[in-house]
Amino acid sequence: MDHIPVIDFAKIAQGTGNEQNWETISEEVRKACHGIGFMYILNHGIRKETIESAFEESKKFFQLPQSRKNDFPLDAANKYRGYTRSGQELLSPNSAFEFREGFAVVGINSPQKFPEELLTFKKALFDLEKECNVLTRTLLSLFGKALGLPDENHFLNANLGLTDASIANRVTLRTHWYPSINKDITIPSNSVRCGEHTDYGVCTLLFQDSMGGLEVRNSAGQWTPATPIADTVLVNLGDIMEIWTGGLFKATGHRVLIPEEEIRRRTPRQSIAYFVLLDDDCMITPLKSTKNYTFKENFESMSFAEFLDKRLGDTYQY
Repeated sequence: MDHIPVIDFAKIAQGTGNEQNWETISEEVRKACHGIGFMYILNHGIRKETIESAFEESKKFFQLPQSRKNDFPLDAANKYRGYTRSGQELLSPNSAFEFREGFAVVGINSPQKFPEELLTFKKALFDLEKECNVLTRTLLSLFGKALGLPDENHFLNANLGLTDASIANRVTLRTHWYPSINKDITIPSNSVRCGEHTDYGVCTLLFQDSMGGLEVRNSAGQWTPATPIADTVLVNLGDIMEIWTGGLFKATGHRVLIPEEEIRRRTPRQSIAYFVLLDDDCMITPLKSTKNYTFKENFESMSFAEFLDKRLGDTYQY
């Protein structure tokens, strides 16, 4: 599969639908996960006004003076919550510089600080997180069903921290700002907006603005645009799912280049990602299937915390 499919969740919205509906949609999800590792979800249940508010409030934050944004630094001491300036995060070892800012909210009911002058920034992000949380639990159920796991709630049980704040789970809502690149800005060689990478966790829910620019590497090694489609959420799989399923589910490389057209370079781009991870103490051990799928056991058992800490440490420049 070299195209990104659109999967309609209308028949299972809000946990409704009969067993046949769930089985049919889980098979569509399996094909997408085994193929290109990306899918657009239609009728996902996240309100349009919730998404728009998160984008609007995020824009206000990124338009604050640089010195003010720097008051909320993302680093290991802050448990990777807060603000990243352009160039701080390098997602590809081939990137000299990545023109991208971000602000990350980690965990449900995150205790982190927000700018007091932006009265509704926190609420907008938390509202979106709550609605993403609901869709995530539907996806986790579908993954278990699609793989034919004896316990279809396997991935839900590995994410108890999505509903219980007392359980360590670093699920992350991250809003991104790709600033305008004007003529007077020197662009180092091998610079991009977002370097080629795969995500770390189970899956990612991505909201794009109309600018687009995201590209996905297909099975032939070619780059294909993940063009924004109205009223959909773009979902992609992360590394831990590829590892856990022995490659049956694919974590696919993706990137955002600096546009060649001057008008697009000078136009800021926004996106918001909801990174679904696992409970820190979840042990990654071999899976079994009732559908005769064979999962290659090409990894040593490990806790998700061990895996994630290594990946985060390799990503950020302080």
